[in-house]
Amino acid sequence: MGSELVSQVSSVQAGARPGRRHGSRRRAPTSHGCVNRPAPIRLEHHIFSKGEWRRARLSDHPRALITISMDMPVGLRDGTSNRGSADGARISAVADTGAQSDLWSLEEFLACGFARDDLRPVSLSLSAANRSPIAIEGAFFARLSTTCSGGRLHPAVPWYM
Repeated sequence: MGSELVSQVSSVQAGARPGRRHGSRRRAPTSHGCVNRPAPIRLEHHIFSKGEWRRARLSDHPRALITISMDMPVGLRDGTSNRGSADGARISAVADTGAQSDLWSLEEFLACGFARDDLRPVSLSLSAANRSPIAIEGAFFARLSTTCSGGRLHPAVPWYM
């Protein structure tokens, strides 16, 4: 079984609209009063495969509807009840392939009825793919549940804010 070499590149087309031929390009309309500034550019993704460049079809990451509620591992339970919504928060999350960290924005965490007091202190350094630092405010142990074809799943995992 041979593997196919695939290269990727983004091409830049100034003012082009999808589906138009090269000869019928028009300048992109501007949404502001200054016409002396360069027009915005459109980036299109292409893949080199089988000896030619082809426009790639881009798809969003798969998402899953999950319910997140507070959970504490046995070693951390101190007899106090967990705060947060008793029913948990129902959110649409990117399906985890195992290569991603379980991150949730602090703003969304608080908006779903949880509090800063629900977070456990952690010392963790994370960086984005472009090496920009990601500030971690704390961690909480979440019980995740979702419905799948085989029934209902209830894993408990740590998440970082």
